[in-house]
Amino acid sequence: MNMTFTRPSSMKAALILLMVSAIAVVGIQPASAAAAPVLQAAGVNPVSNPPLKRYAVANPSAAVLAAATTAAAQWPIAQKALSTDPNGRVVFDAAGALALGVQKSLVDEFATGIEAGGGRVIGAAVDAGKVATARSAAVALASNCQGINELSYQWFGQQLKLDSCVTGRIIGALSAGAGTAALIALITSETGIGGLAGGIVAALFTIGAGVLGSCAADGTGVIIDPAWCAAQ
Repeated sequence: MNMTFTRPSSMKAALILLMVSAIAVVGIQPASAAAAPVLQAAGVNPVSNPPLKRYAVANPSAAVLAAATTAAAQWPIAQKALSTDPNGRVVFDAAGALALGVQKSLVDEFATGIEAGGGRVIGAAVDAGKVATARSAAVALASNCQGINELSYQWFGQQLKLDSCVTGRIIGALSAGAGTAALIALITSETGIGGLAGGIVAALFTIGAGVLGSCAADGTGVIIDPAWCAAQ
């Protein structure tokens, strides 16, 4: 289900809406009817707009944010070592990425993410155990893929939408202990989306498999912002 609501047109309204959001995320519960007057003050009509649901806040640590930012900065360089085979499968030349100056630890993570996302790695050995764990832990959230894959820019920064199938892969990767670099590569391998900022990757990493699964429980895919996740 798509979440549609009117963005507040003033800083005061924005602060009110953030307060309502904070109330809504406790226990990952829908916003209560008691919040309706506050929603209306923020320019949201609770009658014509769906309630905030399956909504969770991310609060990345400084260390996670720094790791994600570094990975996001190195990924455009690593992408120069990407190609596609005749079947449209993503191929990552790990040795080529190293030659371009990408850090070895990040090359290893990128390679894991590529294979976990269904791609192929050449020029390096990949931890088959991690890849197998990520794939086996992937949650089937729908019999066919629901939702869309899209990266957009909103007033608060990047917003990432992932369909139910990609979300299942991400949950599997997080369950297998994938790092931020692996998540970036997995998303590109699955969707073709590049240019992810460190903040949104850090949020995805911090939200974690369990809470992301709650946001995705409707089987319609998820929306990831730098500070939260919700159902599409």
